[in-house]
Amino acid sequence: LDTMEKEAVEQLLHQLQEENARLSAEHQELITTANQNGNQDNLQEEKQLRQQKSRLEARMAILEDHNRQLEAQLDRLRSLVSAESCNGSLGSRFVVAAELHEGEGKPTDPDDVRPPPAIGRRQPPTALNLSKVNAVDARQNKSSVVKS
Repeated sequence: LDTMEKEAVEQLLHQLQEENARLSAEHQELITTANQNGNQDNLQEEKQLRQQKSRLEARMAILEDHNRQLEAQLDRLRSLVSAESCNGSLGSRFVVAAELHEGEGKPTDPDDVRPPPAIGRRQPPTALNLSKVNAVDARQNKSSVVKS
């Protein structure tokens, strides 16, 4: 009986060793597959991040260029305002954005000034003190009544 039990135990041990080897091989295969999938996911994510970075860099370049254009426009407006204040001119002058570009459409004749925009189409003030705006509107209304 001992030999039969011993053979059964050895046979069971052999089966368990085979199953252990099969499970170890399957485990290694799963680990390898997971690493390959993880690497592919990482590569895909890296590619997407590079694309996003290049889009953001292009957008930043556009915004920097736009900022430079706005700064140049502001400088030209400041020079116009300071030139008119130095001339002692108290009259208003409306400037169109196209006139602010260097050499484009700048009036050479002081009488060649565009008329002010229609009063009904003005945009509401955003960051101005409304009492000052109302005072300016009142002055404009008085001057238009006097002219009529």
